[in-house]
Amino acid sequence: MSGTGVKSKGQAVSTQKGKVTTTRQNRTAEPETQEWGKTRAAGAVELDEEDQEVGDSEIGRSYLEERLLLVPDGAPLTLGALTTTLFQIAAMSGMNRPAINAVRAVAFLLADVELGVVAGDIRDIANAQFNEMTNDLREFTEGLKVKVLDELKEKTAVLEKKTAELAEVVEKAAKQAGNTASSPYRDALTRTVSGAPLDANPRLAAKESIRLRQSLVDLPRDSRLRDCANSVLVGKFLEAMGRATVQQHKIRSALKLQNGGILVEMA
Repeated sequence: MSGTGVKSKGQAVSTQKGKVTTTRQNRTAEPETQEWGKTRAAGAVELDEEDQEVGDSEIGRSYLEERLLLVPDGAPLTLGALTTTLFQIAAMSGMNRPAINAVRAVAFLLADVELGVVAGDIRDIANAQFNEMTNDLREFTEGLKVKVLDELKEKTAVLEKKTAELAEVVEKAAKQAGNTASSPYRDALTRTVSGAPLDANPRLAAKESIRLRQSLVDLPRDSRLRDCANSVLVGKFLEAMGRATVQQHKIRSALKLQNGGILVEMA
C-alpha cells in the first residue's frame, strides 16, 4: 500500500498529535483487525479511474442489473433498493470478511437513513395536510361568520321595517277607532271601509253598493215613529220624501235599531 509502512503483526499503530507511534502487543491481532489497521495506517487508497470498468452511474446501474444485483431492470432507485443491492454484493463469492462486513454495515446504515427519510417525509406530509386543513377550516369559519352576520343584518332590517309598518297601522287604527267612537252612526256608515277597488271582490262590491244606498235617521225621543212597525215606516218615509221633493224615490226597507235610530235603504 502507499503511504506509511505496514507494521508487523505484533505491533499496533496509533496516532497522537500528528506523530505515528507503535506499541508491541503480547498477542497476535485478528486478521480483520490487522487488515483495517493496514488501511488506517496507509490512509485512503487512491484509485486509477482509467483502470476502472465503472465510470459513471449509468454504467454502474447496467453492471448491477446484468449481475442481478439490482432488480428488476429499470426500477426506480431508492434507498431500500440500494440497501438490498449491498446485501446481495456482500453475499457474492470471493468476498473476504472485511469487505463483507463493510458492505453490510453500509447497507444497514442506508436502511436506517431510509427509515429516517420516510419518517421525515410522512411528518412533512402530515404537517402540510394539517396546516392545509386548518387554513381551510379557518377560511370556512370566517366565511360562515360573515354570511351569518350578513343574514342577521338583513333580517334585522326587514324586522325593523315590518315593526315600523305595524306601528303605523296600529296608530292609524287607534285614530280611526277614536273617531268612530266620537262620531254619529251616520258618519260611520258613510266612512270608507276599505281602500280596495270595488271590482276587486264581487261580494265586497255588493256590500259597498248596499252601504251606499243606506241612510241612518235619528228620531227625537218623543217621535211617534219609534212605535211604528218597519212596514209602516217605509210608507211614512215615502210620504215625507214625496212632499220634500218632486223626484220619485223608492225605499226598499226601513229597520229600527236598538239605539233608536232607523236604517233606511233606498231601492
